[in-house]
Amino acid sequence: MKFSPPNPHGTPFLRVLALIVFALLIAVLSSLISYYFFSQSYNSKSTPPPYKISPTISPLGSCPPGYVYYGMPLGCITQQQAEYCRTHSCPICLTSTSKILTPAGEVDVKLVKVGTIVWTINKEGHKIEAPVLKVGSTKVPLYHQVIDLKLKDKRELLVSPGHPTINNKTVSQLKVGDKYDGSIVSNTFLVSYYGQRTYDLLPAGDTGFYYANDILMASTLSK
Repeated sequence: MKFSPPNPHGTPFLRVLALIVFALLIAVLSSLISYYFFSQSYNSKSTPPPYKISPTISPLGSCPPGYVYYGMPLGCITQQQAEYCRTHSCPICLTSTSKILTPAGEVDVKLVKVGTIVWTINKEGHKIEAPVLKVGSTKVPLYHQVIDLKLKDKRELLVSPGHPTINNKTVSQLKVGDKYDGSIVSNTFLVSYYGQRTYDLLPAGDTGFYYANDILMASTLSK
């Protein structure tokens, strides 16, 4: 009796294998498409957002002509900015998309002025209304990065790594799993910021704290 090997095309094995490979390709393609549209549509407005998710900026030597690498989070800055940062405060504030909580609702941080009434807390931890005493805005250098701070209760804020927190730290010192403002930190990734300026404010009161995107933050203007 002559033995004939089984025809692989006549068995379901290759069909099943082909289906598995096809499913994997579809899954990879779907992930790539989802990532593309997420990065392009992170801000739901029709205009392009001033920031986008990106890998860490390249190290020394990657700066365009006329710029110097100042280290993170500042990245590439001009010689004039470098001189300024050696003796002045550099961008350590909120991004232009931040919303400040007021008794009348959320207000764009760019629209907050001296005298605007915002929510703050006192030393006893009670939420109270207070007028803004100071506002500040700093021009950011090329390739500035901020932290995409996320809490487990879905609150989220894009903020400079050096911005002070309510527990006497900076945002860059917060780690996933840390307790913060009644929740748990779930993300501290760096993202590139393409806005032109960062913003901050100082409300009256014992603490100088305020709510940005409903997250309680300290102020850089209290010093």
